[in-house]
Amino acid sequence: MQGDYFVKIEQYKLQAIRMDSIRSYLGMGIKKFIGFQAFELTYLGVLAVLPFILVQPFIAKTILFVAFLIILNVVYQKLTFRRINTEEKYVFITGCDTGFGNAVARRLSGEGLSVFAGCYNPDGKGASQLRSEYSSIQIIKLDITDDNSVDQAFAEIEKKVKDKGLWALINNAAVYGVGDVEFSPLDEYRLLAEVNLFGLVRVTKKFIPLIRKSKGRIVNVTSNKGRIGIPSNSAFCMTKYGQEGFTDALRMEMKKFGVKVITVEPGNFTGSTAMLSKNKLPTYETELEKMWQSSPQEVKQTYGRTYVDGMIKSIADYSSKSSNSIAAVVDTIEMSVISQNPKQRYLVDGSSSLVDQDNVSQIYII
Repeated sequence: MQGDYFVKIEQYKLQAIRMDSIRSYLGMGIKKFIGFQAFELTYLGVLAVLPFILVQPFIAKTILFVAFLIILNVVYQKLTFRRINTEEKYVFITGCDTGFGNAVARRLSGEGLSVFAGCYNPDGKGASQLRSEYSSIQIIKLDITDDNSVDQAFAEIEKKVKDKGLWALINNAAVYGVGDVEFSPLDEYRLLAEVNLFGLVRVTKKFIPLIRKSKGRIVNVTSNKGRIGIPSNSAFCMTKYGQEGFTDALRMEMKKFGVKVITVEPGNFTGSTAMLSKNKLPTYETELEKMWQSSPQEVKQTYGRTYVDGMIKSIADYSSKSSNSIAAVVDTIEMSVISQNPKQRYLVDGSSSLVDQDNVSQIYII
């Protein structure tokens, strides 16, 4: 009886410690907490289940082993990271008008790299801010769907880098599209394929010679939707699957030249970029309305008007669940550029929830 009493006292003490530790992190977002406090999270997890595992040795060993692996991985990543010398290294980024591209251009410029920022509208707000705020960023007018535009960008960059070559090409430019297969016209598929898929191929083929010179790397920003199909996203998913296949094949082809080819797969960041921001939602609502109006009568009768209204609502809901910051993607692209030994593929967790459901689904696919 006395022994039980002291066990209960120790349990209460442990519970008090847990509560104090948790209170100290109340001001921190849960995802940031998990991302940057791996050691503390593991420690709290062990404390939380300690009373239970004391009577379950097998479970205790399993949990402690997993905790050990988590800590070991964090330590290994920190100890093995080797940074490149960024002096006199050049990077070309597509899609720098807004979103990931604009933010990555700023980040890499701050890291000491010379950045060529490809902008569809070189006189727009995003390009103008980059031009005025960063002397190491050069704006390049670029339409990745146009051969002449890509050729001109290549000539301008080649003249600047000369024999040094280009350290990194970051294929980031992309457009988004929504709509079920039976509502989406072929022109929608062609538009997304021309930008997202053939645009990426066009730029990559043109700039490979400059990448080979430096034995640098090609970073293709795809999507988690290049690994798992999502309803009402068939056109976008199709192009992202294509990007994934192209990138995997290119990676093997470039290995003999010492060129690294890296895939960055963002999760749900649509609401924090120009793809599905609040300002963009009315545009998609208009597009879906046009799809409905131009659909065959048989399709309208089969689905009904309420189905289209539901699509509009689901898009807004998906946007609202997006991560409210693109920092994780920017961090990952930066890592893929400045690390001496980057991973072949990075899956970046998005969403405002604790877990990006689309990314979790990929675990069973990968």
